[in-house]
Amino acid sequence: MDIKEKLEKGYLSARAIIEVAGKPKEHIEKAIKSYVEKIKNDPDIDILKSDFAEVTENEGMFSTFVEMDIVVKDMPRLISFCFNYMPSSIEISEPQEMKLNSAELSTIFSDLQAKLHEVDVIAKKLRNENTMLSNNVNVLLENIVRIIIANGPRTTEELARYTGLEKNKMQVFLDKLEKAEKLAKEGEKYSIKK
Repeated sequence: MDIKEKLEKGYLSARAIIEVAGKPKEHIEKAIKSYVEKIKNDPDIDILKSDFAEVTENEGMFSTFVEMDIVVKDMPRLISFCFNYMPSSIEISEPQEMKLNSAELSTIFSDLQAKLHEVDVIAKKLRNENTMLSNNVNVLLENIVRIIIANGPRTTEELARYTGLEKNKMQVFLDKLEKAEKLAKEGEKYSIKK
């Protein structure tokens, strides 16, 4: 069935914009093209036209976008397109008016809830991983500081230089260790609490 027949049968026509950002520039150029190829291989989507924008740079990051005219069978498939490909903009051009029955609306809400649940699970997992990594970095940094000052008391500046941490961040970290009574401060130098 050609596009005209599909539109006559109630298919939806829409314009979508999909953006990609990151670095290096070559990766962004490749990523946007492979993303469009993936969409072309989706049996529920017909791409009528795709216009690629030039890659632009802003503060070391590169970005580009593609504007596509697409045709899909129905609203649930358009919603699925939005969930799966995350366009930054979608504009339905045809039909001008639509009616949704309760089954279609239920499908849309079920898909929305499933995607929200998936995002929530990912966010919780990332939060837990971030907490674990932060705790591990703190233990590692504490061990490094203890090894350095085992050879004699050191200043904040010296510890910052040896660890590669910024002086102000090292000071915050040392203050916590001192408050937890893991380090002692004598003048400007820190030593292991006895």
